[in-house]
Amino acid sequence: MWIVLRDSSLKLFMGVADMQKIFYSELLKLRHLGTTKLLIIIPFLTILIAFLMGGLQIFVPFSVYWWEAIFLYLVNGLLFIVDRRLEDQAGHFQNVTNGYFTWKIILMKMVLIGMRTLISSLFLLAFLSLVAFIYAGFIPINIPKTAISLILIWMTTLWNIPFLYLMSKYMSHFILLALNTLVCLLIAPFIAQSPLWFVLPYTYHYKIAQFILNLKPSGDIIVNQNQYSILQVLLTMILSIAVTSLLSYVLQRRQSNAKV
Repeated sequence: MWIVLRDSSLKLFMGVADMQKIFYSELLKLRHLGTTKLLIIIPFLTILIAFLMGGLQIFVPFSVYWWEAIFLYLVNGLLFIVDRRLEDQAGHFQNVTNGYFTWKIILMKMVLIGMRTLISSLFLLAFLSLVAFIYAGFIPINIPKTAISLILIWMTTLWNIPFLYLMSKYMSHFILLALNTLVCLLIAPFIAQSPLWFVLPYTYHYKIAQFILNLKPSGDIIVNQNQYSILQVLLTMILSIAVTSLLSYVLQRRQSNAKV
């Protein structure tokens, strides 16, 4: 029994060590890609559009709306495309004969995309806070509430990363980017306002904004009514985690069986 426990512990340690090596290897690749600019430019573009189109009074909710409706998914898609083009140039794992090891590489790539979209969301929060500070008294903002909303919105879009990897096998990366963004912008808001919103993961982040910020999927603000419900937020988060886990599992199985 001691030998079995020792072998299991050794495998676990080696697995963690492999993941760390892959993580730092992928992190080093990112230094030369210049994607950091995207993480700053796109949130800035978001608040600029909200400022020009919405004015001061609805600046914060309008910024969150544009972020969740198009720009967050755009960041996801652009980071994914950059990553895939880099991998295609490197031979697309042609020197990796172990499918499970390929899955570890993809997993770390997805983790890094998720981390960078979180950083981009935090840049958006920083820009919102800065503009609200400059126009103090004219732009109402609840920074803790906005921060929680942006983080939960980010969490409910993580399913989209393994989804992009799965769907990239069947269509061009740029067509996938366009469809992914347009479904979120044009189709999801209508379904998010129906009783069947839970069947489409593209609606989950809209429901978070509705339940916490009183921001409808259409972009309208709910006035004189508090939509906040901890149970609805928890339900949305559970659905998102379940979909993310399922898609990641399917992707893992596909990669593990690809090279046996």
